[in-house]
Amino acid sequence: MICVFIVTLNIAATFYDLQFPNKPRHKGVDMFLAFSIPRNWSRLTKSGNRSEPTVERLKGFDGLRSMMMIFLIAAHCLLPLTISASNTRYIEEVSTCNDAYGAYM
Repeated sequence: MICVFIVTLNIAATFYDLQFPNKPRHKGVDMFLAFSIPRNWSRLTKSGNRSEPTVERLKGFDGLRSMMMIFLIAAHCLLPLTISASNTRYIEEVSTCNDAYGAYM
């Protein structure tokens, strides 16, 4: 239910942003436009000027984000090596059972 609300809000904000791009904005409209796809995409792909003080203070997060992505990829690559089933027959039986009544796929 919440997903439907978020998707609807996303579609409505995108439509509003595309229909009224130069309309004066106030705080409520800016909060609504935070769900706009074109606005967020332009902010995500912007290779802007790093001399702004607000952006300069957050520069350390780029390195942290890079290190966390490397850690995440490495953890997912090593996951099959660390988790192994001691009883593979049980794993096969559970994975082929479709429901509680014993219907098999």
